[in-house]
Amino acid sequence: MDPLQKWTLTTSKVVEDAIYDAITTTAVESERLMMWVIDASDPAMSVVFSKEEIAELLEGRTDSVNGVEDVWDRYSAITTTKGLRSTLFGEIPRQGIKEEWIYGVMRQLLALYENTSAPLKSAQLESWYEINLWGPLIDALLLRTVPDVVVLRKESTSHAATMSLNVARTTTGPGSYVRTGARSDLVIRGVGVDWPLEYGAGETGGRFAGIRATKYIVDGMKLRGTMRGMLSRLVDEGKAGKDVAVVGVLCSGLRLTLLEMWAPEGRYMGVVRTVGPVGVPDDVRKLPRLGALLAELWAMKETVEGCVKIMHKC
Repeated sequence: MDPLQKWTLTTSKVVEDAIYDAITTTAVESERLMMWVIDASDPAMSVVFSKEEIAELLEGRTDSVNGVEDVWDRYSAITTTKGLRSTLFGEIPRQGIKEEWIYGVMRQLLALYENTSAPLKSAQLESWYEINLWGPLIDALLLRTVPDVVVLRKESTSHAATMSLNVARTTTGPGSYVRTGARSDLVIRGVGVDWPLEYGAGETGGRFAGIRATKYIVDGMKLRGTMRGMLSRLVDEGKAGKDVAVVGVLCSGLRLTLLEMWAPEGRYMGVVRTVGPVGVPDDVRKLPRLGALLAELWAMKETVEGCVKIMHKC
């Protein structure tokens, strides 16, 4: 190391030399110090440095005095949803769930449209689309409107597929391990701890390269297989017929393809209706086109909600 680049404290202690000596003489065991990382929460720090030296090491980075207090004061005393609603919207009656959902979507899109970097016109990662688009559009809708379901993200395993793969398992040991079902980017699942029922699944891709692109085809086949397993379990445990259905969402960049699968006769066949791809406009001037997507997502919600009600009666 260049001596001129080393950090010398007011006590004349050279930080790099002190850490090196402590590590090489086994005076301390600290992975953080071995990486040349100074962390106030590291117990080894108090062995190598005094309290005054630690305080000096941490100088230069302080919390901002002007944080969010000036705005947060408006909400800091709220303890009820009624109070929160009143603060947000004023003394007005509760709006319909549909209006609140679309309002939330519009607020999110406004932030994206006003962003000078135009993020909707650039390629993004899968997780970006899940957080910034499909979360407000899909997750928020289901969580607001359908009781007794949760929306799981990030490689969630389908219970229905896992149960189907292990239906003949009777022993343990080598050659008889538990097989897990396919992992999906989204799973719509009932609440409970005892293998709750599932009502839909989804796959997400980073960009839309056409309906004949390899990822679109592969994700579509995987999604249909997952939906088929979910549907079979619903039919086995409840009522067969077209009133019982599962949904699938195939997201590719700004595009979404919606699938609905039902079993019109018994449990063996699954019939699929496909809508799309429909998309989120990448420019505010195209915003009127969003209506088609919102309508299809609301129809998806109606399917899930109706199926949940049927299964609760079984």
